[in-house]
Parts: sequence; structure tokens; C-alpha cells
Amino acid sequence: MISEKIKILRVGSHPSEKKPGMGLALYKLNECEKFDTLLYSYRLVDDSHVHSDVHFRSVFFDFCNPEMPKIRKGVRFYSLQVKRVWVILNFFYNFWKTSRHESFDIVHVHSPLHFLFIHWANLKGMPSFLTFHGTDFVRVRDSKMYQILLRGVKNIHCVSQGHVDILKSLFPKSSVTYVSNGVDFEKFSPKIFPHSPKNIIIGVGTLRWHKGFDGLLETFSKVVDNHPSWTLKIFGEGPDRAKLETIVAQHNLQKNVELPGAISQEELANELLLAKIFVLSSVTEGLPKVLLEAMSAQCCCICFDVGDCARTLLGSGLIVEPSNYELLSQSIINLIEQPEVLTSLGSQASERAQLFSWEAYLDLHNRIYRHTLGLDIPNRE
Repeated sequence: MISEKIKILRVGSHPSEKKPGMGLALYKLNECEKFDTLLYSYRLVDDSHVHSDVHFRSVFFDFCNPEMPKIRKGVRFYSLQVKRVWVILNFFYNFWKTSRHESFDIVHVHSPLHFLFIHWANLKGMPSFLTFHGTDFVRVRDSKMYQILLRGVKNIHCVSQGHVDILKSLFPKSSVTYVSNGVDFEKFSPKIFPHSPKNIIIGVGTLRWHKGFDGLLETFSKVVDNHPSWTLKIFGEGPDRAKLETIVAQHNLQKNVELPGAISQEELANELLLAKIFVLSSVTEGLPKVLLEAMSAQCCCICFDVGDCARTLLGSGLIVEPSNYELLSQSIINLIEQPEVLTSLGSQASERAQLFSWEAYLDLHNRIYRHTLGLDIPNRE
């Protein structure tokens, strides 16, 4: 018998002070009052979880998932894979020791690494869900092993419309649904009119190879040569910091590039509202939450054609061929030299962002869960 609130076991990341965007969608779901949530997430080292004003149960275990190298072969790669397997097994074992006898209406995991929870749910007769949030999609698409391990998942969510058909072909017995991310309009919308941004370009993300910041910095010197008053700020922390700092020094960009580290959502909102351009140089993405945040903040957005960026912008920003950093830098220069176009695209992006709300995200989850459980679906207010 299902209570008024749907009881959910949710497994995945929870936002932290150093990575406030990672796990943000889970954070919103955990706070939803329609769900009785038990979150299983990761204990942090040299970091702390973002506080929630809404009470939900949470358990944190060690999950020291090793950072995988860009080149996925050789002794180092396979030794890291063995370590990752141990980390996955240990995390699930800790759950099994503490909560295996508990029952849930829904088991929803937010990373393919937690496939064991899916099989546990199936054995217990509980509906299982898996959400692909970004780079996980590429990991599974290119791995027969992951496809075999995830074969039992009943329901799949993905944040990119372009991933739906591929996931349906990989998992023909699963129900695949497009569920886009959302944005906090109140936090990321200009509050002062007229909006007066500065000559600042912003990039956001973990400092690792997936985000393409090395290539962005390599070509940003051309932007500076033409427009020395412009500054690039890259917010985030990660293993590639030293490499990026070296590139900055090699190109004498110390006066034009800042790497401030990770900042809170509130601080990011303030920075985006002061910037004219947001750039996304990632190698792979789903639907980046930070793109929606930049759009809402009225930044002119320029992105590589990865994930759902083109569908999200839908003409309200510039889309560049993936990994073509030469074209990326030239496109930035063109925008700077056409301020009326830059301003117009920023306004269009802000209007477009209004279509993506966390309220709609939560409502869609509630409807899907209730449909899966055979419950009445409440009418929209």
C-alpha cells in the first residue's frame, strides 16, 4: 500500500561547497514535498555538502571514485578501472548492510555506476529508474559492459532529447523519457534595469579534460590580441588546474584570465549577471544546467554543438562545431565586434530560458512515478 507521499530511494551526488552544480537536480528532487526521500550519497573529503532547508533522510558513505584519464587504455587506465569496481562494490555493500530490508515505492539512481541498486530493486519487485545527466551517456553508449550491466533497468530518463533514440536502441525493453533540467529564475534573472554587464566572458565546470578549457585558453589569446579589455573567468576546481595555469602563463594571459575556483550558486548568479558572454567548450554534455543559468542571466551564449545545447538555445545563441576552438575564438571576436547582436541574443536567451523551470521538472517526475505505480495523476493547477 503506497502512502500519500511516494517513498523513494535516490542514489547519486549531492551538491557541495566546491561543486554546487553537481547533483543539483537531485537536490531539487530531494526537497520536493511530494516525495518521501532517502538519499544515499557520497561522504566528502576537504569539502562540505550544501545545506537544505527541507528535511529528508540522507546517508553518506565513502565513494572515492577515481578520475579516469582522457586516453582510456594502458596499465594506468585498467588499474583505475579495478579500483572503481572496488569502490562501486563497497558503496553498495554499505547500503546493503544498513537498508536492505527497507522497502521503497521507487528506486532511482542518477549514475550508471550504481547498477547494483537497479538489480536489487528488480529482485525486490520495486520499479527502477536511471537518469543520464551528461557524460554518463557517452560512457554507456561506448561500453558493451555497461550496456549489459544496465540491461535490467525499467525506466530511463535523459536530459538531452538527442539521446532518446540512441538509448531506446540500446535498451529496447526500457521506457525512455526526455526530462530536461531547470533553472532558478529568481536567482539568475537580472534584477536591475537597464542591465549593464561588463566585458567579461565566463566558463563554468570542473577543471578536467571533458570541459575543454585547455583548448579554450589556447585560443583565447587571439581574442585578447584583438580586444585586450576583455577578461575570461573560468569558475570551478579540478585536477587540471596546474595544466590550465601553465597555459595561461605560456600565453601571457595573466591579466586577462582568472581561475577563481569553485563558487556558490549565489556567487555564480552575481558573476553571470555581470558578464556579457557565456562560453561552453565541453567535449560532451547532456543539458548543462549552467547553460540555462547563463541564458536566464541574459548572457549571450556560445556553445559547442554537444548534447542538447543547440535545442536548448534554439537560435538564441551561437552553436559551433565541437572541438573547433579556432572557430570558437573567431565567433567570440565577431560577437564582441557586433554589440547589438550580442545584446539581442542575450535578451532572446533570457526569454527562452523561461521555458525551463524546476517546477516543471519536479511535476514531470511526480507524474511519471505515479503512472509507473498505477496511481491517479493529479490535475495541474
